[in-house]
Amino acid sequence: MSLKALKTDLSPCAQKKLNSFKASANPSMNKNFNSSDELKWYDFILQVHLDKCEIDFDVFQQWLMQDVKFSETAATILTDRLSSGLSLLKHYKKDDFT
Repeated sequence: MSLKALKTDLSPCAQKKLNSFKASANPSMNKNFNSSDELKWYDFILQVHLDKCEIDFDVFQQWLMQDVKFSETAATILTDRLSSGLSLLKHYKKDDFT
């Protein structure tokens, strides 16, 4: 599985944000990101939300493990953060908080 498999799900801007995260993140990390990696991850989540990308979380998690070489633990954490972040942003927009 490669990023090509995700191209149908991710916008070009979201792909760029993901590639930025991928280039700087340490795949051997387990639970902790450094602050710049975390900000790049948030940028990716926001871009996915803004572009209304539909992501298959199972495929995404497999991609993180197979192509980026994250551990299963790290890939699960990242996928959960992506899912939670998108849910929060969708809820925020839906209820139009001010």
